[in-house]
Amino acid sequence: MKKTVLLLITLCISMMHFSCKTKAVQHPSPCVQVIQHSPATPLLPESELMVIKSLFKSNRMDDSNYQFHRLDTDELGFKHVRCYQFVDNLKVFTEELIFHFNQQDSHYRLSGHIISSTGLDAIPSQKPNKVVDVFIQRIKQEKTLIGDSTLLMGCFEIELGAVGSEGSTEKFEKVWKVNPAGKTFPYAYIKDKNAEISYYDNGIRSSI
Repeated sequence: MKKTVLLLITLCISMMHFSCKTKAVQHPSPCVQVIQHSPATPLLPESELMVIKSLFKSNRMDDSNYQFHRLDTDELGFKHVRCYQFVDNLKVFTEELIFHFNQQDSHYRLSGHIISSTGLDAIPSQKPNKVVDVFIQRIKQEKTLIGDSTLLMGCFEIELGAVGSEGSTEKFEKVWKVNPAGKTFPYAYIKDKNAEISYYDNGIRSSI
């Protein structure tokens, strides 16, 4: 009888020990919000979008491939419209366009290069969780950001798009833009082909 009791106790202790070890190696999956924007996804108030649409229409300009994200009017009354380009169903993160309009609302200049093709498809190779894991590991390396525990405990936004390869406006690579949900920084572009970080910005700027 005593041997049976001892055996049961030993089994219970072993099971508890195994359970504790199992829990210790488990890691919760990060919260991931996959962003799927298009030129029709609004980033500005309706009132500003109406102004922009009117400017493009009066100048007989096609706006179907642009996602507008900023409208400025300077002290002289000139308007400046900033937008992202969508090419091959991908947002081009690095080739922002700025359309300039004079006091008579006539378009007179364009800043940036209009992209006709990226040579890429919009089919992802990487899983969103894998991309976010790479981003989290990069954040953990940043000693200046470790104190902000909310970065690692919150959700992450992830969007598939394209960036100019090696600063070119003709060669592009497919990347994921990743950032903490609701925050501008830190953010990274992570290559879709191999999950390597193409660019990382922690948002910290020198005051000098």
